[in-house]
Amino acid sequence: MIAWMRRAHALRALVQASVRELTDEALAALDAEGFDAWRPGAAYQAGQVVAHGDGLYRVEQAHTGQAHQPPGGVGMLAVYRPIQAQTAEGIAPWMNGEAVEIGDRRGYNGKVYEAYAPVGANLWPPDTAPSIWKYVT
Repeated sequence: MIAWMRRAHALRALVQASVRELTDEALAALDAEGFDAWRPGAAYQAGQVVAHGDGLYRVEQAHTGQAHQPPGGVGMLAVYRPIQAQTAEGIAPWMNGEAVEIGDRRGYNGKVYEAYAPVGANLWPPDTAPSIWKYVT
């Protein structure tokens, strides 16, 4: 292999390893086009960041990508977590299918809600589920 290609591969590996250390806030400010696109059949490691559609996703557990289970799919939060900016108050946005615990706060439609019931895969937006969420601000 040509020397410059070896250096390019080494630099790419260094960048990929560094991305794992970035916060979601820092990643949310980056363009998804600069990241490897998700592919079925590819081997993924926990912490890796991939692009799919218009967004970025952090791989939550090591696995091999499956064509019928892409990032953003229903029930896939345990495998791929979307990278989203927090609200101005530092609150993460509500995500369909996310597991929540008592006291978790999420932003939704410009408001902040707090969970007062644990839910393994929350499918109900905070403004429609008063048995799970209470309005905070």
